Amino acid sequence: MTVEKVKKQVTPPSSTTPSSSKPTTPSTTPTPTPKVSLPTTGNETGDMIMYGGALAVLVSLGTGVVYYMKKKKSTKEEG
Repeated sequence: MTVEKVKKQVTPPSSTTPSSSKPTTPSTTPTPTPKVSLPTTGNETGDMIMYGGALAVLVSLGTGVVYYMKKKKSTKEEG
């Protein structure tokens, strides 16, 4: 039993049979890329809540310190 290899003839694309009336040349003008929105991975609402909370803590601490110092000074003058 012998196996013979059969070679297929490769025919290059023929340019003599035009598929359209215009020649097919690559376009020199770049095609505009469509704008896509990127997926959001986080939200700034959580950050704003954190900053607001930190500010509220600092303001309340400052108010407490001022109140404490005024009260301490007033009790020293009395007694």
